[in-house]
Amino acid sequence: MTVEVHESLPASSIVESCVGIYRAAFGEPPYSESAAQAGELVERLRRYAARSGFSVPIVHRDGRPVGFALAVTALPGDWWREKVADALGRSRSARWLGSACLEIVHVAVLPDVRRQGVGSQLLGALTSRATTRTALLSCHPLAGAARGLYLGAGWQTLMTDFRTQPGQPSYWLMAKDLRAQDGVI
Repeated sequence: MTVEVHESLPASSIVESCVGIYRAAFGEPPYSESAAQAGELVERLRRYAARSGFSVPIVHRDGRPVGFALAVTALPGDWWREKVADALGRSRSARWLGSACLEIVHVAVLPDVRRQGVGSQLLGALTSRATTRTALLSCHPLAGAARGLYLGAGWQTLMTDFRTQPGQPSYWLMAKDLRAQDGVI
């Protein structure tokens, strides 16, 4: 398996591969997203490509894209970061968000290659390139394989009832101290 990292918007053929991976990964329960929701990834990638720290690693196996991830640097004023800050409160926000943190937006792996190290490679590609001291993500509570991946990679659960809007299911909010992975604490 090889990892190719894009720090600007990838070519349309690569974006379409990512949409296919997204549809396969997030079309399954517990997400059960529609093809139209998967298609929204194209606009999301365009929008996020303008943000600091934009990174899209793609794992290829036998020349075929089998997984991708998306991350950006979350800064004060960014919508998701502000939702996290409100949920965490002042002191935990200072610890985990600081002046900037890595926001992992998506990690998607084709169902037929899960549990083969693809997710770990994607997370490693994102966190090893990060210029922030911490990384955060949210995880669906019924996504057991994803939670296992994150916990196995040293992520901490900050809360199990994180919501960005009323009526939304509670998500796990997870964080990792990236200094610790370099042996610096």
